[in-house]
Amino acid sequence: AVGMLERRAIEESAAVVTVADELLDEIRTRYSVNGRALVFPNYALRRGLPRLVAFTEHRNGTPPRLVYQGTLSTNGGHYDLRKLFATIARQGIELHVYPARRVVGYDALPGVHLHDTLTPSALLRALPSYDLGWAGFNADLNASHLDTALPNKAFEYLGCGLPVLTLRHRALSRFLEETGLGVTLDAAEDLGRVLDTIDLPKLRHRVAAARFEFTFESRIGKLLDLYDAVA
Repeated sequence: AVGMLERRAIEESAAVVTVADELLDEIRTRYSVNGRALVFPNYALRRGLPRLVAFTEHRNGTPPRLVYQGTLSTNGGHYDLRKLFATIARQGIELHVYPARRVVGYDALPGVHLHDTLTPSALLRALPSYDLGWAGFNADLNASHLDTALPNKAFEYLGCGLPVLTLRHRALSRFLEETGLGVTLDAAEDLGRVLDTIDLPKLRHRVAAARFEFTFESRIGKLLDLYDAVA
């Protein structure tokens, strides 16, 4: 029944909006997209973004401080990040975690700084004090989903001036490679070595200059044009 409803929603609609090209490709392998199609990711809201700290003057990123914000779990799914976090911490990298809600099992990880859950506005104000945002997930169970996802946290990191670090999740890796606003790792074990090779101040300047390009307000024209075309 769910599959039939999904087919009708896609094949009988005037337009389909997805968050990534990879997801649109996946939809087209299953269904006939007869209407218009638009890729419109989960951009951050520009009006909610904070002012950036003067990172070049007051922090040179050595050693860099890494931050993760969002959902955590312990169920083996893509948000079960305990092994990834432990791998990062073992390399001596300072990792700060702001969970969407407290989950038992993360406060015991050595070297991981677990913070209280913040309101969305307070969280965005906190993020610019870090150097890079982590958006790498556990692909043991849901690799195909991760390959088609452009997580909203990536755009929140960029909006707060943070380059994005991820693993080989196809959609996000492709986006970062095309824009030059982050780094894709083959494995979390490579993080320390990769951080030694990148010019972090230069990368952060690039993100700061581009951060308003990937906001809802800057891209809303495309969505409005779609509605104008089909209304």
